[in-house]
Amino acid sequence: MYITRIKIKNFRSLVDVEILPVNYTVLSGANDSGKSNVLRALNLFFNNQTDVGKQLVFADDYSQNAVGRANRAKEIMVELEIQPPANYTDNDPVVWRKVWREETSTPYDEHMKMVGDKAFSARSKTEYWLRQIGYEYVPAIRGEEFFNTLKRRLHNTLAETIAPKLAKASGQFLKSLRTEVRGIEVEALRILSLKTEFSLPTDLSSLFEILDFKTADKHAATPLQHRGDGVQGRHIPVILRFLADQRKANFARGRPSPETIFGYEEPENNLELARQVDEANEFYRCSDIIQVLLTTHSPAFYSITKSQNKARALHASRQNGATEFSDSTTTATLDDGLGLMPFIEPYLKLALDQRRQLIDQIKEVEGQSLHIDHCVLCVEGDTDKVILEKAYSLLFGSTLPFKIVTKSGSGAGTNWAVGYATARAVMTDIKGRTAVLLDGDEAGSTAENILSQRMDSLDAKGKIKYFKLNKISGDDELRMAIKAGFELSIAIEELCGAEAWDHAESKSWLEPRPDIVKLNSALLNTDQSFNSFLNDTVDDIKCRRLIANRIKWMKKNDFSKYVLKQMNECKTVPPSLEKLAQEVHKYFTR
Repeated sequence: MYITRIKIKNFRSLVDVEILPVNYTVLSGANDSGKSNVLRALNLFFNNQTDVGKQLVFADDYSQNAVGRANRAKEIMVELEIQPPANYTDNDPVVWRKVWREETSTPYDEHMKMVGDKAFSARSKTEYWLRQIGYEYVPAIRGEEFFNTLKRRLHNTLAETIAPKLAKASGQFLKSLRTEVRGIEVEALRILSLKTEFSLPTDLSSLFEILDFKTADKHAATPLQHRGDGVQGRHIPVILRFLADQRKANFARGRPSPETIFGYEEPENNLELARQVDEANEFYRCSDIIQVLLTTHSPAFYSITKSQNKARALHASRQNGATEFSDSTTTATLDDGLGLMPFIEPYLKLALDQRRQLIDQIKEVEGQSLHIDHCVLCVEGDTDKVILEKAYSLLFGSTLPFKIVTKSGSGAGTNWAVGYATARAVMTDIKGRTAVLLDGDEAGSTAENILSQRMDSLDAKGKIKYFKLNKISGDDELRMAIKAGFELSIAIEELCGAEAWDHAESKSWLEPRPDIVKLNSALLNTDQSFNSFLNDTVDDIKCRRLIANRIKWMKKNDFSKYVLKQMNECKTVPPSLEKLAQEVHKYFTR
């Protein structure tokens, strides 16, 4: 970090402003709040320009709201406090101030001393280091002329290293050219008695200006000037960082290497939000070596200041025509001038995380054999799949209008089912219907809400059908439990019938439901236990067993094997499982 304090007086809307920047400083606020005037004041200080290529026009740039004092000349003042490198002899903070007066385009007065008005030592490197600081001001509107200026500067920066190579290359080029235009040279010598030769200009910056960057992706190579404004804009900080690095590389050994500060207006221009996030992260990454001050309306750049220590946000507002800055988001600053950014910012990270997850899930699906253009029922695990496939083989034969898919092993579950279904919904090459079978528990309800939100945000509402296991039951003890008003966490095992549960009980595969009292606490009297309430409410012992117990997680595979064996021998499907199978089949065949 270099600049630690900025004080500006009487420059445009900045009547008397002081801010304390850090490595990465964001200036936010409404249009015309005056935040960009800070960057232009720094451009005036370092480059003696206000806007790009424009000198100070005192009559226009002097603040209309300045407080005049009798017998005192009008002045624009910019004062910086800058921290030199710690290894310098004079490493105390330096106060550097410049003052402009009417009828002068260069500073009328300049002051540079360490804090406390201490002068530099005799052999100090600090003043030299300060005067080598480069300030790169990038305006909000970045047109062709701005790019041409960048290319011209690129030549000036590279001239020292490329001059010998250019001379050699141009010599071969000119030799070939002179052979082709020999007639012109001969006639000029005959008529004018002058030797005329083609040659390159001594200043090649104009040549660099007409050169273009060619950009290539996996499809085609395209000149940068023919790319969209967003792609062009993202090249600017890349080029500026290169220029900063090259300035250091070209500097004489033994001298303090020059540092760079960015003053960047609205870097989000012409970038969609995901690219804005990438760009914001890139700016913050480089702020360890290049101090960054930027103006923005984007939550992507603003959000960096909420999560990083070396970042700060300042909010600009106008009071009676003068710009003021605040670093708080109290009620006083959350006015119309600040806009929606603080409200949008908290949701940005959530949206980005979901986008990242979705991209990962799409890649995973595309890389698996599960990427199939068929109708698909997505289930949470292996036991759901094998039990349903056996039920369908008995009810409908071997040919089904859909496939049942899951991820084998421990990677399956609600999150995988949600991700897989979402990925199918956004894949344009998949035309088949997608349905998801969710357990009737808290995780299933959360998954249903997430899927609904994702489909709304992706404009894909109606592309996924949800089947919840607590919404479907046949004429059995599960229906009895639901009719009695009990809340249960229901998985595929609860649909497999009393006979399978008899076997599970005999094998000690059952365990008490840990959430049954919590789910049904509203049904109980204050002095009543759940077991006594259950016995008083439900007469059927097998229904009571289903309500009070569940299959142990480690025994689900054993249980599913028994269910398959039972269905295979009896050639029948338990009532609730049959009801579920019929409902799903109806959806895919209608």
